[in-house]
Amino acid sequence: MKRQNSLPFVSLVVVNYNGADILRDCLPSLLKLEYPKNRYEIIIVDNASTDGSIEFLKSKYPKIKIVQNSRNLGYVGINSGIKFCKGSYIYFLNNDLILDKNCLLNLVKEIEKDERVGMVAHTGINYYNKLVSGGTWVSRAMYCGHHPKSDNEDTKEIPYMGAGLIRKSIIERYGYLF
Repeated sequence: MKRQNSLPFVSLVVVNYNGADILRDCLPSLLKLEYPKNRYEIIIVDNASTDGSIEFLKSKYPKIKIVQNSRNLGYVGINSGIKFCKGSYIYFLNNDLILDKNCLLNLVKEIEKDERVGMVAHTGINYYNKLVSGGTWVSRAMYCGHHPKSDNEDTKEIPYMGAGLIRKSIIERYGYLF
């Protein structure tokens, strides 16, 4: 793995809609990451929140970039933040995630092992019910569910889609993430 000061720059993009209370948990975990502070940026994409999210962000986190959508675009709204990303990797995540301090470093280490890997993701613990998810799946009927994490497996090809680290070059190829 590269030395700390030569780690790739990463753009963390968080989608938000009326999540001021949730951001109070999420943002501190992003700022405490064991990753050089000058090697990542945080961008909040807000989907026209009416709960004071923007005011909260501007008063408590004035250095965080805010991209404001004029309406609630759902998770697709995250595409609005892509053009502001300076990183060679984009780490997209829901606002209801609290990251382990080593999360970003571990994801970068994993994706850097093989240039053929386009995206990596981690398991997640549901913010609301605290159950561990090993991945998200979608059926042809568009029903989605969670694959439970097994204690004896490290790698799955079913990522947790509430978050993921993806090479920016892949997004640039298509022009959008979702």
